[in-house]
Amino acid sequence: MVATLRAEIYGRKQINNSSSIVQAHFPENENLKDIAIFKFNRFVSFILVAFIITSMVSYSMVIAKDNAIVSIHNKINDMNFENIDLQNKVDYARSFYNINDKIEKANFLKKPDKIWEVNNLSLIPKVEKNNNKIEIKPISGY
Repeated sequence: MVATLRAEIYGRKQINNSSSIVQAHFPENENLKDIAIFKFNRFVSFILVAFIITSMVSYSMVIAKDNAIVSIHNKINDMNFENIDLQNKVDYARSFYNINDKIEKANFLKKPDKIWEVNNLSLIPKVEKNNNKIEIKPISGY
């Protein structure tokens, strides 16, 4: 084995193929421009993946906030309908009390000035029925 090692460049060992026994197609030595482009592409792809993950997390947070807002909106609508029902009951009660106040002002129910007291009577007078029989003859045509 006559293969010789050259200096390590960027952590890779390069082998001199001219004096080696094994003959094959080995990749050529990369120049600094290709290595810089590779590192830049890897960095940009990492940033792109980070942005995608960040956007997914922020989107899920927005959806969660939207769901919270929808639930609050539904609760507010339920409270509004309940308030409408309660307001109708209050209006009904007010109209009843308004009518009651007007009746009291009109004095439909007057209290008597004097009260007559009646002693307990032992005899109840009997009313006799009048037994006059009147006969009505039917008239034809009616």
